[in-house]
Amino acid sequence: MTHDTDIEKELRALSPTIADIEKRDIFSVPEGYFNDFPLGILAQIKLQEPEMDKPALEEISELSPVLAALKGKNVFEVPGGYFQAFLEKLADKRKQETEGAVIVDINRGRKRVWRNYAVAAAVLGIVGIAALFFLVNNSGRENFAADIKSKEIHLVEEQLVKIDDAALETYLSGIPEFSDWDAEVDDGYPSVFLKLDDNNIHDLFLDISDNTLEAYEKDMAGAASL
Repeated sequence: MTHDTDIEKELRALSPTIADIEKRDIFSVPEGYFNDFPLGILAQIKLQEPEMDKPALEEISELSPVLAALKGKNVFEVPGGYFQAFLEKLADKRKQETEGAVIVDINRGRKRVWRNYAVAAAVLGIVGIAALFFLVNNSGRENFAADIKSKEIHLVEEQLVKIDDAALETYLSGIPEFSDWDAEVDDGYPSVFLKLDDNNIHDLFLDISDNTLEAYEKDMAGAASL
């Protein structure tokens, strides 16, 4: 009782309207409800019968004339002699397929593979021969250049032997005298390089006037500013 009283107080605090509802079974039906239920359904059906008095064929014709035309017709029939002619047509078709069948050569793929290998080998052979000729020609050119250099050196030596010593002394006397010279051999050709230092540079500029040097300095300054 105490528990029910507390629930009623809580329910009244939440909703007084629900708390004032009488305590009765809300899942009850009127007396004799199920006895009169079938009669009520039949009464509703009879009310709709005027709309359902239309014949079925007329209704089908309105919905689908094609279906109405099929009434009373056997749709599972075939033309006369269909199965007799079917066997003959099937035999003729198989005969045509057999006569027109494509014959595939099994070795055709192998022949194609060997052909590809042969072409690749031929190309490789051509490339190898071309590379061999190229190497031979290059080595021949190098030997030819070496022969020319050696012949030129021998020719210069032979010409020097024929020149008179007095002529050589006259030529050498016209060359400026510097203290340090370097002799080098580059690719078989002898070369002579002058070692430049402060004294050598001073001797080189002795014959150049101051005006020429000043003009050169101005030209270089103008080029640097650009």
